[in-house]
Amino acid sequence: MRRLFAVTAGALLTFAQVPPTAADSVPAAELAIEATIPREAGAMAYGFGALWTMSDGKVLRLDAADNSVTEIEVPGADGALLLSQLDRYRGLAIGEGALWVPDMASSTILKIDPAKRAVIATFRTDIFGSTGSIGVGEGSVWVVTFDSHDKTLTRYDAETGAVQARIALPRASSSVLAAYGSLWVTASNRPELYQVDPVTDSVAATIPLPEASHQLAAGYGSLWIACDVAGVVQRIDGHTGQVLATIATGAKDMESDGDIAVGGGYVWTINRGAIIARIDPSTNAVLGLFRPPPGSNSGRRISFGDDVLWLSGPAIYRAQPPQ
Repeated sequence: MRRLFAVTAGALLTFAQVPPTAADSVPAAELAIEATIPREAGAMAYGFGALWTMSDGKVLRLDAADNSVTEIEVPGADGALLLSQLDRYRGLAIGEGALWVPDMASSTILKIDPAKRAVIATFRTDIFGSTGSIGVGEGSVWVVTFDSHDKTLTRYDAETGAVQARIALPRASSSVLAAYGSLWVTASNRPELYQVDPVTDSVAATIPLPEASHQLAAGYGSLWIACDVAGVVQRIDGHTGQVLATIATGAKDMESDGDIAVGGGYVWTINRGAIIARIDPSTNAVLGLFRPPPGSNSGRRISFGDDVLWLSGPAIYRAQPPQ
C-alpha cells in the first residue's frame, strides 16, 4: 500500500530537550532540515533506491524523489511481547538481493523482496536483545544468537534459512557486518572486534577497540566503529584488520547509543545528544559538527542515500548534507 503523508518542509518536530551533558557544551552548526515525514522510526537502511525503516509494526519504504511512503505489512505485527519500536526491531540489513528485518518479539528474521515490496520468507532464530545488527553476505545471513549467552554467531542460508554453521565467539557480542570478504562482530561488553572467516567459519582475528561499541559501518575500504563515550571513531582496514586511525570527533557522550553511516564521500556519526560528526575518509579529519535546530532532538539513528542525510526518531527527517 502506497500512502502519501504530510511533510513539513524546513522544520523539526519538537520533543525532549537534548541532555545538557551530552550536547549543550559542544559547538556545532545547525543542520538544514529539508523535510519532516511524520512517522516514528528507529533503525534505517538505504538500498534498492529507497530508505527502509520500521514504524508501527510495518516496514516503510521511503522514496527520496517525492518523500512518499509505501507500507509493507509484516506477519505477527502485534507481537508476543510488549516491546517498544526501538527494542523490537534490531538493525536492518541489505544484501543478497533483499531487505532483512530481525524481529525480537517473534524471534524471526523477515526477508523482504524490494521489488515485490512484500515479505517472501521468515527465518526462525534464537535471537535475543535489541542492541546490535545482523550481517548479510557470502550467501548467508549472520546473527549473534543466544547460544552460550550471545557467544555464538549463527550462519543461515539466505535462500532456505537452514543453519549452515554455529561459530563460537570469544565474548558475548551484538553487531554483525559482512564486508570485504569477512564477517565483523563487535563484543557487547568488551572493547573488541572479531574478524570471522566465512570460508573456515572461525574467528580469524581479535582487534582491540577504544571501548565496547555496537556501532559499525563499512565503506572506503575500511570498517568504522563509533565510540560515543570516548568521543572517537576507530578506522580499521577492511582486508588486513589493521587499525588505521583513531579519530577524535569532539562529541563525547555519557552513554553509547548512537549510530554511524557512510555515504556522499564521508563518514557520519550521531550520538545520544543528536550531535552529528562528518569525517573525511581521505584525511581522517572531522570536517564539522552539526545539530538539529535548538530545542529539538532528531533521534539517534542516521543513514545516507541518494545524496540525502536521513535521521530518525519521533519522525523521519530529511537533511541537506552540510557543505
